[in-house]
Amino acid sequence: RIRRSKIDEQQPSYWTLTPLNFEKFILDNKSDEYISIKDNFDKTMRGLYIMLISIERIQNLLLFKQFCVLHEDFIDRYGKEDNGTMRFLYHGCPELASKKIMEKGFNRSYCGIN
Repeated sequence: RIRRSKIDEQQPSYWTLTPLNFEKFILDNKSDEYISIKDNFDKTMRGLYIMLISIERIQNLLLFKQFCVLHEDFIDRYGKEDNGTMRFLYHGCPELASKKIMEKGFNRSYCGIN
């Protein structure tokens, strides 16, 4: 079982403090975070895109805490942290859909619409 204090400690140190539950931030293209994500995106897409315009970090504290609880459950079930269940996923969609995803997370009802 996870205690709330443990979840709060897991909030990434590089997150920008904000009074809002969710917010997005454009990453500096010289930051380690940007470079790491871009390198992974390049590897995943294998050059099948023309231009990367920007990378934004979405911070949603409620969804992050939910993720931490589920992640701890996976670790308890499968016995180790790096068990192949963690992936970086990239999702393109219209701006209206992205706002809903930022607020409430992915929802199966969005399937086929975006």
